[in-house]
Amino acid sequence: MNEGVLEPLNHYLNDDPIVKSLGKNPIRLYPFVLYKKQILTLCPENMAFRQFGSFIVSSTLHWSNLRPGDIVYLFGTSNDKSAMIELRKVVKSIDLMEFSEQKDLALNFIQSLELKDDAFIVAFKV
Repeated sequence: MNEGVLEPLNHYLNDDPIVKSLGKNPIRLYPFVLYKKQILTLCPENMAFRQFGSFIVSSTLHWSNLRPGDIVYLFGTSNDKSAMIELRKVVKSIDLMEFSEQKDLALNFIQSLELKDDAFIVAFKV
């Protein structure tokens, strides 16, 4: 399912004039789908939840029922596996903070990692 969706999406983006204008770059896609109160990640190793009072790192392609107050984290970096491990630790650390404080803390953590590749953390509260 993952490959069946990602391949056409990659072709579409590769043909996009804005993406073409960027030239060769290491852009990678970490798509997800929101539908009503459910979310499906197509790259589950890049996703975590604060749900039912617990921090959950997703490890399978699955729908999760979202409730008001749940927090969804999407994160990633280029191809550096060790950086992904560090990002998971960062996400778990910021999850302990108030949602309004997480952005600044995440930026500080990411800068302190001195990553060679771009990294991102996206968080949204349901």
